[in-house]
Amino acid sequence: MRAHLAIPRRNRGSLTTVLPWLAALAVLLCAVSPAQALAGGPSISMTVVKELTDLMDTDLEIPSIAGMQNTDLQQSINARLDAEVRSFATEIEEMAVETKRSLDESEPDSTWSPWPFAAYTRWDVRFVSASFVSLTCQYYSYLGGAHGYTDMVAYNIDLRTGEDIELKDLFDDGQDYAAPILEEINRQIALEPETYFAEVVPLADLAADQKFCIAQASSDDGPSLIVYFGLYEIAPYASGIREFAIPLSQLRQLLSPAAISLLGM
Repeated sequence: MRAHLAIPRRNRGSLTTVLPWLAALAVLLCAVSPAQALAGGPSISMTVVKELTDLMDTDLEIPSIAGMQNTDLQQSINARLDAEVRSFATEIEEMAVETKRSLDESEPDSTWSPWPFAAYTRWDVRFVSASFVSLTCQYYSYLGGAHGYTDMVAYNIDLRTGEDIELKDLFDDGQDYAAPILEEINRQIALEPETYFAEVVPLADLAADQKFCIAQASSDDGPSLIVYFGLYEIAPYASGIREFAIPLSQLRQLLSPAAISLLGM
């Protein structure tokens, strides 16, 4: 039995699989949380969807953006986020059904049960402006093993185009932005080296698709770049998802004019 699951959540298609016999047993609860709004940006609310069956425990937050000037683009972004969350839950549900089928065939008299499998999503609104939003979602899955697995995915979206912003998009072409970022990350790692795998720190490079988000300023220092690493990437499971905050003011001379405009700096 697999103990955990790590499925990249990006570029998921729309929800296409329905399991009517499970749905008939489900208790479905929907609620909309109070909208979250930061100065100058649209509002973001969360719909909560819960289902509980003998095989599956589903507890989903699904974000919805409101207040964009381009309502067609707003609808497209919301549809994408909704589809990714529901697709994730459907994948886990399908695994629960397949696992039950396999166990019923191979061990029909067994009393051991790995169920219910679980699919939870929890969203954090990190940054919102009229032109840019940075959200992170923790996709938690449990497949009957020793513990579940959490995959955090960042959605850094240009609200003018609907396109995803990658880390390299924030900086001028030809700038070595990785060096100062790595220097700061390694400085923070050195404060608690026992937390990390000794064989991977200090970090020597950033991945081409390095995970990051932008965090709203809590002071007058401006927004921060949050570079993060998933479970097991640079530290044991118990250390959790590791985040490193770097004020973008420290990197301002490397930022592109487009990024400065996008982030309102």
